[in-house]
Amino acid sequence: MIDYYALFQHQINIIEHYGLPAIFLSTTIENLGIPFPTEAAFLVAIGLITSSKLSFLEAWIIINGGMLTGSIISYFLGFYGENFYAERLKKSKRVHKTREVLHKWFEKYGALAILGSKLIGYVRPWSSFVIGIAGVPFGKFLFWTCIGTSIITYIDLLISKQVINIWLMYPEYRQIFSVILFAIVFGFFIYLIASVVVSRIRKYHKRKSK
Repeated sequence: MIDYYALFQHQINIIEHYGLPAIFLSTTIENLGIPFPTEAAFLVAIGLITSSKLSFLEAWIIINGGMLTGSIISYFLGFYGENFYAERLKKSKRVHKTREVLHKWFEKYGALAILGSKLIGYVRPWSSFVIGIAGVPFGKFLFWTCIGTSIITYIDLLISKQVINIWLMYPEYRQIFSVILFAIVFGFFIYLIASVVVSRIRKYHKRKSK
């Protein structure tokens, strides 16, 4: 049987070992459009706050800085477009879905769609890239992205604080809790792998039927 508690704890240990740079880097990577589990980074940040090694404001600045860095890089990669990263992402079904969603949002809400894209998890990792492709002016993108990432970072830190409290209050449920966290953190990776496998099987059967 897979020890989900041990797996999740191992991820936390790695981030704890490398400290603040690991927290910053993990949030940067996720906002580059690369699916990366950041939940452990938030929990480590809350642990540092609880032990008085980091203030809430400092944690907010570091995580928000990572999100902004990843978002800005992703925006310019999409804006200029002629690069390996951009070509790979353009083929992604997730990116196509994000483009469809953001297009509808822009038609309804205009620039506020940028703010919404930073607050809703299933489009956030790819939103900056898509906004860059759309040629949205950088100033407008940066303004709404700063507001959006500031809000979501604050909310996620508060949620992580409650998660830590529950973790400490109910040690007898940690195994179950770890399974839930593992599913949240790694579920998307499992989905991606399954999607690739299913896609290749379908292509194989199509070639075989011709």
